[in-house]
This record gives sequence, structure tokens and C-alpha cells, in this order.
Amino acid sequence: GPKTQLTEIYCKQCGKAFSVRGKESERRTFCSQPCAWRFNHHARWGATVPERVIQALLLGMGIAYIPEWMLGLYRADLYLPDHGIAIECDGDYWHTLEPSIRASARKAVVFAEVNIPVLHFSETLINKNLTQCKKAILDVIREKQSLTCEQLILV
Repeated sequence: GPKTQLTEIYCKQCGKAFSVRGKESERRTFCSQPCAWRFNHHARWGATVPERVIQALLLGMGIAYIPEWMLGLYRADLYLPDHGIAIECDGDYWHTLEPSIRASARKAVVFAEVNIPVLHFSETLINKNLTQCKKAILDVIREKQSLTCEQLILV
């Protein structure tokens, strides 16, 4: 049959232009699944409580961060642009589940390929010992040059 006309539309999350066929332009508002997830996750729930606690800690330390930072298909809870470090705030329930553990391992590999260490804080640690979280952040900032990023940094 005749070729369906392409329409250029703009992603509601990242603003990137992308092309869709025919009536798809009435349904599609995001260029990709990660953009749709990012938009909908934060539109509905915002940052989790552990993420907000670490954000407040970083603000108090005078450290800039970007929430929900994307690297390819993977998202970091927080990214410290001045230091090239990602931070994950791991909920005690979700992050013990096998799919979550596998996803974290895949994400670590992708981040390691571009020399970005991923610092993981458990919800329990965030709730019980923020001083240890602060020390770990400062240690990773100080040691980043000598770190091998293959390891997950679990605090």
C-alpha cells in the first residue's frame, strides 16, 4: 500500500525531535521508554524519601547534583556533574529482588565503561547513619582518580 506519512514530534521529557508514522502522532509523546518512565515516575511520585534525604545532604555539603540522570538506557538516582559520580539510593525491599540486583549489575557495567563510579546507599543506612553516607561521598570524590569503576561501591 501507499507509504504512511512521517510526522516529526518532540519528546515531552527531553525535547528531542523524533518521527512517527500516521496516527501514532496522536498517541506518542515520548521518544523512548526511559523518557516516558522518567517523566511519569517523577510526575506521579517525585523523588523517594531516601533520595530526598541524600539530596538535602548534598545541598548541605555544597555539592551540585542532577536527579534522575540518564546514561543511555540507564538512570542514576543522582549524578554529581562536578565529580563524575553516580549515587543510587536503594530501597530495602525493591533492591533485594533478583530483577533489581541484575539491573544494578548491568547499570554498573555501562557506567564503568565511561569511568563513572556508582555509589550505592541502602535505605537503612540513609535512615540510620547519614554521617557514614557523607564520609563515603567525600571518600569517593577524593579517591575517584585511583578507583577502578568495575566494582559496585556498596556502603
